[in-house]
Amino acid sequence: MVWQIHDGHNAGSHFHKLRNHLGCCLTVQSQAFRVMKPLNIIITWLIELLSLSIIFTILCFIVPDEEIFSWYEDKYGMMAENHWYDGYTTILMLVAICLNCILIWSLVSLYQKKHPTELEE
Repeated sequence: MVWQIHDGHNAGSHFHKLRNHLGCCLTVQSQAFRVMKPLNIIITWLIELLSLSIIFTILCFIVPDEEIFSWYEDKYGMMAENHWYDGYTTILMLVAICLNCILIWSLVSLYQKKHPTELEE
């Protein structure tokens, strides 16, 4: 589906005011989503989930949790490991989500630079 706000009078007063306020012609369009079938959407979602899982796993192997835990105990005192790992895992997951979003954004940006005519009509 393509939504466009043109300079015509039939665009509606709210959209016309919004276009004037933003100073540009708003266009929400994506040819990729128009031709995606449900199976393609599911495969895309699974690939994104897989990349998130891989990034989280790599972070779990790379980040030295025991050293950070002992540093935390030395600086702030005794803490139960259960409470530590709850916060630690949450922070690692949030970092993994941010890295995954950056990865997806980078790949989409590269794709759009290589195929600019597919997004224009």
